[in-house]
Amino acid sequence: RPKKGQRSWLDMHNLLSVSSLPFQLMITYSGLLFATALYMPLIAFGSVGFNSEKAAELGNFLNVEVVASGTATPVGDIAAIVADVEADWGIGSVERLNIYQPGDANARVVLAPTAELGFLQGSRIYDATTGEFLEDQQIPDSGALSFASVMLGLHEGLFAGPALRWLYFFSGLLGTAMVATGAIHWTSKRRKKAKDEEQSRGFRFVEITNIGTIMGVLIGVAAFFWANRLLPVGLENRAEWEAHAIFIAWGLCLVYPMIRSRQQAWRDLTWVAAIAYGALPLLNALTTDVGLLNSIGRDDWVMASFDLTALITGVALALSAIYLTRKAAVAKSATADNAPRRAEVPIQEAAVR
Repeated sequence: RPKKGQRSWLDMHNLLSVSSLPFQLMITYSGLLFATALYMPLIAFGSVGFNSEKAAELGNFLNVEVVASGTATPVGDIAAIVADVEADWGIGSVERLNIYQPGDANARVVLAPTAELGFLQGSRIYDATTGEFLEDQQIPDSGALSFASVMLGLHEGLFAGPALRWLYFFSGLLGTAMVATGAIHWTSKRRKKAKDEEQSRGFRFVEITNIGTIMGVLIGVAAFFWANRLLPVGLENRAEWEAHAIFIAWGLCLVYPMIRSRQQAWRDLTWVAAIAYGALPLLNALTTDVGLLNSIGRDDWVMASFDLTALITGVALALSAIYLTRKAAVAKSATADNAPRRAEVPIQEAAVR
């Protein structure tokens, strides 16, 4: 039911809620498993009788502890190690390779296979200096661990191909839009009821946080990628400052609606988001050699897809900003037309009166 005000927001909220419900249930529950010890300590440690040593042992079964010998020894032929593993696992089957204590006589190379639905997988360990195979690390035989492994694999989605990863992406967008439309519907439904001063203050606070949060998340994510390209490579704690950029931008977006009207804040921040995303491909091309045209030429569809997605997002936001601008102009014109006008009286008649 389009163009029906509150009813349209409610319809959109319900539609997005139902269509993305399976994904939201999966991503929320599986995400909790990443922090089981924090959110569900009784479950996490109850099965081991609250034995902290045993719990640590179960939690760190894939960690490799390597003690440095103090003898400097160069790393050997890593390519030969990878080739030896691929001869057993298959070409292109190695997803991760970690070198522990590089440059030391006790250095170890740990190789992990390409992700499957089971998030937790075994690995193979080699001597980094000689290239000698040492051992295979296996996952403990545990039903609970197998279940957790599958749930964590679903959450990460590393096993998924391009089509399923896009489905993850769009499902995440549906969930975000579900929250946003619900928040907007809540305020639109109560806007006319907020009459007395106390209700008005509370309602204004909710409106500010809605605008700042919905647009702040969008702009904050864009700020992260701008920081990734613009911060000096040698900057100390560079990765942390990329994350800081998200919250700095988000904080500014929370402050801005405090000094602007609701319509102005929505419109202005939508324009900022449109420019931030639409200009990302240009920024990428100016600061790296993996710009959109170069990526397409190299068949690097991972980078090309990122730039194209950013560009499409920027265009969609620009269209939204144009719509909000026109809507505000129409509302202003209607207000002017409906304003009471003072009756005009001829000068002679006014003098007589």
